[in-house]
Amino acid sequence: MQRQGDYARVREPVVAYGKSAMLLHMSLTDFIPLLLGVALSAGWWFVWPQPGKLLPLVIIASWAILYTLPWFAGDNIVLRGATTLACCAILAPKLLDAWISPDTWSASPFRDWMRYLLNPFVLCYRRHLSEKPGSAEHHRALLIRGFLEVFIGVMLLSWAFSVDWTNSPFWLEHVTKLVGAYLAFFDGGFVLANGLLGLTGVTYMEFSRHPVLARTPADFWRRYNRDAGRFLLEDVYAQLGRLQRDLRICLVFLLNGLLHEYLVLVMTGHVAKVLLAFFLLQAVAVTLTWRMRPSGRTSVLGVILTMAFNVTSAVLFFVAIDGIFPWYVSR
Repeated sequence: MQRQGDYARVREPVVAYGKSAMLLHMSLTDFIPLLLGVALSAGWWFVWPQPGKLLPLVIIASWAILYTLPWFAGDNIVLRGATTLACCAILAPKLLDAWISPDTWSASPFRDWMRYLLNPFVLCYRRHLSEKPGSAEHHRALLIRGFLEVFIGVMLLSWAFSVDWTNSPFWLEHVTKLVGAYLAFFDGGFVLANGLLGLTGVTYMEFSRHPVLARTPADFWRRYNRDAGRFLLEDVYAQLGRLQRDLRICLVFLLNGLLHEYLVLVMTGHVAKVLLAFFLLQAVAVTLTWRMRPSGRTSVLGVILTMAFNVTSAVLFFVAIDGIFPWYVSR
């Protein structure tokens, strides 16, 4: 099936997002939900170290507020997206991580807490502290590699969104834009962040370890967005310790899928459904390959099969993106 007129529908928003009309049509009041989310999280510094039965109620109330604030962010898609990601996908998980590991912050000053809150790349703080700092040469190499990946990815995406894919095969458009997104965001962006953080003296865990070389779906999630993966492992998976392993894996992916569905709901006003399907499909694949460690010749086959699975299943993810930002033309 083809969607008539989508070529113009794709190009106009891409241009419009860069125009002043999108950014200037905002008032100071539009930033209030985002600022309230940061202020609420900052105030946690004075609450969570205190023992007491009210602490669980405080964190539940804090989550409820953080997940509600994006609804008041206004109609500007840029600010609404930033508020949604900050409050729901960054600040709320950070509070959970601090609640589960209060000893991490027992000897830290308030300024470290604020640096942690304002760093969008770090969720599982204690995991980063356990890493050994790399050399300046290593950080510069990461910075250069990340910059090149992001640059090539952005150029590829810019070209891809300037092309009329209406009469092109869907899979050609999908793979082209997926490669661009991988270079710009899903790998290059993380590598660039590692280089920048390292050069500023921040101790960090590698955010990405060449996920394109994953030999199994389980290996992919060990390599991709490793900070979020560590957060889910230590702050969610490990807290379900009494349950059977495969059930815990499925519950983690279920919660992750529900979070992504909620993000889309806030942005678009409707539930995507395909995101939940995507994460549940990944959950099944991870449980089936959790113990697999292909080596030798089988590792090459594993990389090919994993890549084919991820490219195919990624359609579900980007169909949801298409509901927010016009991603596909040819489908």
